[in-house]
Amino acid sequence: MRHIEKTEKVSLQNLLSQIHKGEFVIPDFQREFEWNPWDVADLLKSIFMDYYVGTLLFWKASDENIKILNCEPIYGYRSNGDPRHIVLDGQQRLSALYYAFFAKDIPFPKRKSSCHFFIDINNLLDSDFDEAFYYEWESKSIKSLLSNPEQQYKNNILPISVLTETFAFFTWLNGYKESLIKQGVDAEKVNEIYDALKQIVEVTLSEYSISYIELDRNMPIEKVCDIFTKINSKGVPLSIFDLLNAILRPHEINLKENWRIIKDELMFVDEARTKVHLLQNMSIKLQDYCSPRYLYYLVPNAKKTIRLEDNTKEEKILVADAFTFEKEWNASIEAYKNAVKTLRNPREYGVIDMRFLPYNGILPIFSALKAYIDNNLEENHLSAIKKLRQWYWASVFTQNYSSSVESQSAKDYKLMIKWFEDDNAIPEIVQRFKDSYQNLDLTRETKQNSAIYNAIFNLYIINGARDWKTLDLPDYSQLDDHHIVPRSWGKDVVGEDINSILNRTPLLPTTNRHIISDTLPNEYLPKLFSSNNADEIYKLFASHQISKKAIEILSKESFNKDDYYEFLEERKKQILSQIQTIFEDPTNDSNPDTIEELIALGENSKLEFKSSYRWDIDRDIQDKKMEEIIFKTISAFNNAHGGTLIIGVDDNGVALGLDKDYLTLKDGNKDEFEIHLRNQLNKTFGTVFSTTNLIVTFPVLDGKEICRIDVEAGKEPVFLEVMDEHGRKFERFYIRSGNTSQPLEKGSEITEYIRKRF
Repeated sequence: MRHIEKTEKVSLQNLLSQIHKGEFVIPDFQREFEWNPWDVADLLKSIFMDYYVGTLLFWKASDENIKILNCEPIYGYRSNGDPRHIVLDGQQRLSALYYAFFAKDIPFPKRKSSCHFFIDINNLLDSDFDEAFYYEWESKSIKSLLSNPEQQYKNNILPISVLTETFAFFTWLNGYKESLIKQGVDAEKVNEIYDALKQIVEVTLSEYSISYIELDRNMPIEKVCDIFTKINSKGVPLSIFDLLNAILRPHEINLKENWRIIKDELMFVDEARTKVHLLQNMSIKLQDYCSPRYLYYLVPNAKKTIRLEDNTKEEKILVADAFTFEKEWNASIEAYKNAVKTLRNPREYGVIDMRFLPYNGILPIFSALKAYIDNNLEENHLSAIKKLRQWYWASVFTQNYSSSVESQSAKDYKLMIKWFEDDNAIPEIVQRFKDSYQNLDLTRETKQNSAIYNAIFNLYIINGARDWKTLDLPDYSQLDDHHIVPRSWGKDVVGEDINSILNRTPLLPTTNRHIISDTLPNEYLPKLFSSNNADEIYKLFASHQISKKAIEILSKESFNKDDYYEFLEERKKQILSQIQTIFEDPTNDSNPDTIEELIALGENSKLEFKSSYRWDIDRDIQDKKMEEIIFKTISAFNNAHGGTLIIGVDDNGVALGLDKDYLTLKDGNKDEFEIHLRNQLNKTFGTVFSTTNLIVTFPVLDGKEICRIDVEAGKEPVFLEVMDEHGRKFERFYIRSGNTSQPLEKGSEITEYIRKRF
């Protein structure tokens, strides 16, 4: 392959010489030298035992490469070096070697004192390597030892620093031989010690080889990025995020600091994945691709060569400057937050906790597609949302994101954009799953946290699985998956099949303990029916995809192995029926028929949820200023393309109701609330606007009254009068940006928006 060298080897002696000359430099993205002294001693021990210590990865240095990666010398190196190799992987090992052999007077990292390394000669010659290599912190006695060879000879201690030069070692070795003779050691024994120590050191320095790969200095940096992320030895792996952070610093972009500012808002999956996801989301949007080598083109002014249809090439810059990068980075953050909120919506995707996310790797492409829909599709928005849902479930159930995630994401992004615009351009993966989902073998899905296992659990949540004690929707943050037929019965009867996802359901731990415990359904089901209305219990179990027929099977007095598998098969039918509803053909004129279907779409550019009208749920107090938030949303919908505002529903689509808002008024009922709301709408927007552009209704969701305000796309712009913190009134112009309402600040922006929109 061009620009890539084969694995080479270098002797320890030559490598030490290169280190001493300052031929190795460390790029900024590498973490600090953070090994402990015992790690350094272990490395020396491994080398003298002829153990493999990993392959190093270098990039041949050039002035340009050193500048791009913002390189610096190895820890402790204080001379004017001759940089020839940029260390992409192996910094800890090379820094350890430099420190042990050459850094005599330099404090050990994060310590005030220097650390010195020694060989106990007797233990070395006895092959007791664990005791042969050790370290000491600098002190008066250690300084005295290092400056006094006679003291070293007497105590049979060889400082590692003596091995830096062949001449110095032989001088030391001859002195050691003479000292042994003076101490009265038998001449034959002295020669034996001399020869053995000489051979061990010579062989180690000249014949111990360390393997390395060096990339050609002319290799494009995007390829270096790609190779770097794929070749890494033991230790804490560095990611493409760290590499880009270094490359972006000269552009006055501090990627690590940007991440620190927002990381607490985005910790749905682990930190290492999430911060790379944000870069991948940016990359998908700007160039369709998101593999490490393509992330380099996010650097301002990085030129990407593109092959055109006529087979000619042209160079393209995706990110012009630091301002553009920051803008795209912030857009990626919002897209990611919106995607996570959508996935966590128990009415939409049911991923109530990161434990139940089928694939971490699907997040960047999902957030990119969701953002594309919210920002680019107005006319066929609902259709696109349904298509996104179909693609997601098809991808999960076919395990399409179990490997080759980056290439699959690039492929799917292009296909989905086509499908959003053309109903006939259905992606192959969607059509294939649509034709074959009836053949899913769900019985054997027993491994918790596998993709399909988690997907089925998500479907239970979407179906509105209620608590078996209160019969209400539970606190989703407390849910876990529990057995319906207890494991204690099934482990010896049906083996591993007792853990099938078809025998699991979302329950609160207390419900599991108090109702199921280790009892069979034919024991705990009659108790539920005897203490509750039968229809309510049937509805309860239907929310868990457990039909009346399934209840009859579970209730059999002599429940046995055959009954268990019959129950699983019946529950499978209910789940497949739910999947079938997902894959009903989406059309551009599709509209949700019920409030439940509308809520299930999740927040988007034309749908927003508000927990309350003027009751601050977090502080549990009345706050009339919150009404202004409602009016901002209405004005933004008018100025955009219309939309629906739901009051009394939280961000996850869970019905909270309006009871708290009712209590802020004198009589505390719906009629008084409606009168107050309409009066405020008339006062804010005018009676004509409120009666012609708004439709206010009060549907019931999960037994709780909520408020629905449908806003038509306005025929003329609406400015909203708001009040600042000092009580001064001024006008603001709001529009929709994704699933949020945002003000346009500049007069020129407002003028241009109005010109294009109206």
